[in-house]
Amino acid sequence: MDYKIITDEESLISEKENWTEVCENMIDASPFQTWEWNYIWWKNNELPESLFVLKAFEGKKVYGYAPIVIKDNVAEFIGGRDMDYGRFVVSCKEFSVIEGFINILLGKGYGLALQEMAARNSQLHIVQRILEEKERYLVHKTTRAAYIDVMRYGSFDSYYKLLSKGMRNKTIKVGLKKNLSLRKEMVTDELLSEIEDIYTDRQDIRGGAADITWAFPVIREMNKANLLNVYIARKDQEAAGFLVSMFYKNTQYIWLVAFKMRYKDCFPGQLLFYQIIKNSFEDGNQRVDFMRGDYDFKMRWECALDTNYTVYLFNSTVAYWKNRMFFALKPKVKKLVYSHPVMERIYKKYA
Repeated sequence: MDYKIITDEESLISEKENWTEVCENMIDASPFQTWEWNYIWWKNNELPESLFVLKAFEGKKVYGYAPIVIKDNVAEFIGGRDMDYGRFVVSCKEFSVIEGFINILLGKGYGLALQEMAARNSQLHIVQRILEEKERYLVHKTTRAAYIDVMRYGSFDSYYKLLSKGMRNKTIKVGLKKNLSLRKEMVTDELLSEIEDIYTDRQDIRGGAADITWAFPVIREMNKANLLNVYIARKDQEAAGFLVSMFYKNTQYIWLVAFKMRYKDCFPGQLLFYQIIKNSFEDGNQRVDFMRGDYDFKMRWECALDTNYTVYLFNSTVAYWKNRMFFALKPKVKKLVYSHPVMERIYKKYA
């Protein structure tokens, strides 16, 4: 197996066709493995010199890519903790290709932070197998992910009947009577301005950062590539809520959602979920993926759960023990914070 290191934009662009072919042949690739996501995110959110994509090939046969950036001498997936599913772009010979990628990174002296690898995906277990005998190796559970296996239910009516009566009667039916329009809309400057207005309104109530403009380049470019759609809930033509969904390989991935609090009695957020789930049944999709976060508002939709992990290999023993202690103490501190309402509000606003 031969390997090539890609560190410039022109070379990355030239790999688009081969990358896309490999990604389409992956069994469970997500939008975060597409060439478009990785190029757009790196171009708009990473330092140009951070690019360190690896290509595995034999002759003209391309076996895969490692979508990597280097930060502070640590190799991580492009998008890092801001994406929901981290994976190498490999469709066959997974073990040998990924082992080659990791050996190159370690040979360069880089640490590893392979973020958000899903337990249901074989790549997490391959990486664990490769690294488990290494010193300063650590696997940390990060988040749970929630999804609906659409194929399990057969029809939307069968699925809908399994939702709780409270969900059906006190949320969905009540919301539908408010006569909100729920539809996919074209991505324009005006629409992005409405999204920013909704998000700012919602964050003012939640507390915390109110800026969503970082997502706009991704929304624009992924939409142009037919990999992302924006759904809007409108009340008398005013945008009451939005939902941004990526689409790849018969799965809808709900990426961003928010609504204006003055419309909360119309349940615009939940109705947007309702609409995209209903559309997925009608379109023959296999899954609706709520992605990271096993929040109560997601679990009301009869979601299944999976767990994401980040795999680390630290450059120093000090860094290893520092992070190991932090990961051990974090859940205890979080439990303490959430047991005190005032501390919880401060944490949600500033943490």
